[in-house]
Amino acid sequence: MDIACDDEIVAKVKAGRFFVINLPPGRHAVSQREGIPVFIEVRSGEQSFVRLGREVDGQTVIPVLTTMGSAEAGKEMVHLVYIDAAKVLSNSVSKQDPRDLLQPPQLKTRGDKE
Repeated sequence: MDIACDDEIVAKVKAGRFFVINLPPGRHAVSQREGIPVFIEVRSGEQSFVRLGREVDGQTVIPVLTTMGSAEAGKEMVHLVYIDAAKVLSNSVSKQDPRDLLQPPQLKTRGDKE
């Protein structure tokens, strides 16, 4: 699905994936192409989270965007994978999973178990 921020398509996302948009402070609209936008207030030094879910209305599946708190988002994000760099359509979207930057690579030895 194409995801837009402030009327610009920024990325393509599918189930089980997520991405990060770097935005300046202020009010922003995030939307799926045909969907109703959700508005977020970005504050300096804080993170905002938007979840793309689905609602079923009879035979129709409707994409729905909702805002989330950081605790709730953190629980869901451990099960998600960052989008492929080819799906990034805007310079405001990071091409690398920011979680990789927080965890420096560590060497494993033959005796290490996964």
